[in-house]
Amino acid sequence: MISVFVQSIPATSRKEFPFRITILDDSNGSTTSYLFRPDCALPKRLAQQLQLDRMEILNAPPFCDVAEDLIEAFEDQNLRFFNAQQFLLIKGLFRTIGFNFSVAARYYFSRSKKDVELQEDFLSTLSRKRNPSSTDFPSELLELLSNHSTLAAEFNKDPRHEFDGANSLIKDVKNAAGVYFFYDKNGDVIYVGKAKNLRKRLQSHFSKKETKATIDYDQVAEITVEYTGNDVVAQLVESENIKRLRPVFNSQQVNDAAPYIINIGSTASGISKASIVRKDYTDNLPERYFNRESVKKALEDFCTSNDLCRKNCGLEKIKGPCTRSRVRKLPCVCAGDIEIEIYNKKFAFALDQWSQIKTRHFYKLAGRSENEDAFVYLLNGIYQGYGFIDREDSIRNENDVLSRMKIKPNNYDTNRIVSKLLKNDIPMDM
Repeated sequence: MISVFVQSIPATSRKEFPFRITILDDSNGSTTSYLFRPDCALPKRLAQQLQLDRMEILNAPPFCDVAEDLIEAFEDQNLRFFNAQQFLLIKGLFRTIGFNFSVAARYYFSRSKKDVELQEDFLSTLSRKRNPSSTDFPSELLELLSNHSTLAAEFNKDPRHEFDGANSLIKDVKNAAGVYFFYDKNGDVIYVGKAKNLRKRLQSHFSKKETKATIDYDQVAEITVEYTGNDVVAQLVESENIKRLRPVFNSQQVNDAAPYIINIGSTASGISKASIVRKDYTDNLPERYFNRESVKKALEDFCTSNDLCRKNCGLEKIKGPCTRSRVRKLPCVCAGDIEIEIYNKKFAFALDQWSQIKTRHFYKLAGRSENEDAFVYLLNGIYQGYGFIDREDSIRNENDVLSRMKIKPNNYDTNRIVSKLLKNDIPMDM
């Protein structure tokens, strides 16, 4: 069981902006906090009023950067939120990055009058000792809640029992990264999961099983595993198989959010323009943008590097000239300083050059043995697939690597998984 508490910045009486999520793992009593930049301004006066370190919060990563860690922490867990409002705050955060946060939520406090009063009592009691915006506050609150006799009796009844057939199913599984598949008696895959340590993860599935778990373990008749050598490839293989097999007990990563694309058109005056839209049709082209921030950044780079109009690049929705003209005092088509025909030719040339840019990256990862390396390949930031290379093989060029690649589709989840490679890892030398 994972207990969850959200700290947020109050904007109005009805609007809050989360900035920290703290989770308590009831199995070992450990707490972990995830700080991220809230989607709102944080004036100095408000930061002082809430006793917040303003620069720490403004310099924190965006939510999309911590979302992957949260998804991994929540995976296959029963989640217990402070109240329904906090659950909706988290669900809204995941919605902003296009992830369907679909869980069977449980709450410490309902909306009943009795629970509201009890909730206020817990908060006020701890607030007298700790600043509600501090890092320590949620940790102590969750520990206090988990130890409270009435709530513990309600939520922490021992619903676990041994699964007798598990040992025979997992006795040969290695302590290695990979993906596991649960089959029912008919041979159908009913659940797909991944783990950095397969044996340990499978043991946790079956040694202590919750009555309200999302998986009906009594239906598990067979288990198979696929070793991947590292957690990144494990996540990619897991996601691919969930979408392909649609197992009955997998609720996340089953469906994809529609991607964003940059739509090219023209205004009523005939000025070439770009805009961000959801792609509402299917074709064979690889998708690149699965959250609004990524496509906005690409459009910003396109506009800035080619000295184009910010308003007609879909970056500013204002009446009158864009900031290029008003603030920077530069000539711009939206202010009538540049002829439309000349601007359109410049726009078309920039678009043609931009579309021809090709960047290739191979990311080297741990293989399935000491004599093997794994790799993930991205073309123009778009996931193309993964593969494995024996260290004794002669690799002379990119084609030698690509000949060992398993070609895979790109989607929201693969984009989310490989985005960490773009931020943290160094591409392999060719």
